[in-house]
Amino acid sequence: MKLPRQLPSLTSALLIIVVVLTSLVLVVGRDVSHRLTLAVCTDTGECGAFPQSPPVCQYHGRDRAVARASFAFAQQQPAETARLVQYGDDSASVVVTTEPDVAEVYTFQRWENAQRWVLDHSSALGDVANAAAGPTGQPVRDGYLQMLQLLQLDHQAAITPESTVRNITDPAGEGSAGAVHTDDQGAVTKLSVIIPDGSATPELRGLMDELGMWGFFSYTVELGADLAPRRLKFEGPAVADWSLDQLRSSREYITAVARPEEAPNPQTSPETPSILRSYALDLTRTANEALYREIFAMESVGGAAAPLLTAEDRLSNGERRELYTGIADRIRTDAVLVETGHRIIGSGDVTPDLLSETAKGLVLRDAPVQGPSTRLVDARTADLSIASSRFEPLLTCEVEPDSEGDSS
Repeated sequence: MKLPRQLPSLTSALLIIVVVLTSLVLVVGRDVSHRLTLAVCTDTGECGAFPQSPPVCQYHGRDRAVARASFAFAQQQPAETARLVQYGDDSASVVVTTEPDVAEVYTFQRWENAQRWVLDHSSALGDVANAAAGPTGQPVRDGYLQMLQLLQLDHQAAITPESTVRNITDPAGEGSAGAVHTDDQGAVTKLSVIIPDGSATPELRGLMDELGMWGFFSYTVELGADLAPRRLKFEGPAVADWSLDQLRSSREYITAVARPEEAPNPQTSPETPSILRSYALDLTRTANEALYREIFAMESVGGAAAPLLTAEDRLSNGERRELYTGIADRIRTDAVLVETGHRIIGSGDVTPDLLSETAKGLVLRDAPVQGPSTRLVDARTADLSIASSRFEPLLTCEVEPDSEGDSS
């Protein structure tokens, strides 16, 4: 006879516990719900969770600002239709492929917000616990989200993509590739073009030698309202035997380079990082904008007007040499130089081809491309508008010696 009287007491106690726990959840709300989701996701190994960013050296200068907003601290592809990119300034992008060569880019000021959105809305990334829970066979994640709705703790509302990005073929001649970004009105906001070494003219190879690049040469133009130029970047895999002194040595003209079939590339080992060298020019500065207007022309790219470098296919050898000399002059006078080394994760043997493909993925990181996951292992910058500037580290906070022949 005592058992029936004890059951209500036990039920009341459990109800009180549930009410208290629910109240606590209501107080901290979304943060707790996402922590729980992420815990389940991590256990299954299918999250695509963003890693914690490393501390960045607290030096001041425009090279620091440019670098932190541009280099990929981490990138990963946990699903064929999605790519996660985490930047040095703690922002992040989620690239969701909607067609084979088309993707939508969602941007977030904080990588934590990107992580939450991934857990909330991407079925490819969010189905982290598809094992059945109980006799109904309902996936764990669906049941968990239903519980949140019952507790009025719905996850983050849907957001709209910042841009749509399309892969493009042969934008700068046969063998070239790239990606073009358009906003919701169809206007181009960014264009990236990659020209492999084998497709480059001898004059362009000469510029690559000046800049210490091998494998390929790329440029990216970022545009503002009404196609106003904002930033121009030249990027490529970094040659190891190179120094700032080599770049700063004054030359009247770029020397055309005829390379053998086997172009020089770095020696590899399982620990060899993919090193990307990047030069950024601020196109709001008059001299840089003048150079841009001289060497770029608006062309139809993917059905929209976009700037393409004209030096490769429309000019004579002498004209190309003069224009590439102008590019090198502006770079050594006013560019921000950023070098980043990236560890390749889960790729097996490291080969020159893999290093080059990884660098291409870093250039086209918010395009619908597939490649190995990477983590930043080293980064350094220099503001070339300052005559005496030398490389300064972004991560180790130890000033490097004057000798800069090694780019690793």
